[in-house]
Amino acid sequence: MIEAEFDQELYAQIGFILEMLQFTEGAIMTAMHLALHEQGLSSINEYESLEGILKKMTLGRLLKKLRADVKLDSDFEDFAESYLADRNEFIHRSFKLHDVDTPEGRQSMLNLIYRLFKGSERLTEIFVAVLVDWSGQAGFTVLNSLASADPEAANYISTLKNESVPIARGVFQGYKEKK
Repeated sequence: MIEAEFDQELYAQIGFILEMLQFTEGAIMTAMHLALHEQGLSSINEYESLEGILKKMTLGRLLKKLRADVKLDSDFEDFAESYLADRNEFIHRSFKLHDVDTPEGRQSMLNLIYRLFKGSERLTEIFVAVLVDWSGQAGFTVLNSLASADPEAANYISTLKNESVPIARGVFQGYKEKK
């Protein structure tokens, strides 16, 4: 039997970042469904149809569609491209590029995971802020109900509205105004 050093912490981090990547892509897709969709959605059938199309897109294609639909801040575009490159490296080539059987390879993998964590955190915040802003404009009151029921949620929603929504509006340069 071959004995290999098994780094449980590293593999726990790999599992964690996989979950986070999926959550981030879900936030992007949901914002594109609802808030950033060119014509708006007038029925559940339109929503489901668009959902079916977007679900099949890779992250790269989602970002390409986003660029086609709204004008993006150039710094955000650069950030998104860098995040996409890291994400693709992690998903498609991580074990080829990072020899996790060596201390240097494990550290290199952890550095990539950290970059993905920070990138996912930023992207999720931006796209959730777009959804918060859109829901307010659309007249949905669920966030108000949630905020009144839970002080922690109220604080988070307030932070999103006061800090993250202006950032999101800057990133998408007035996402209601198309190119």
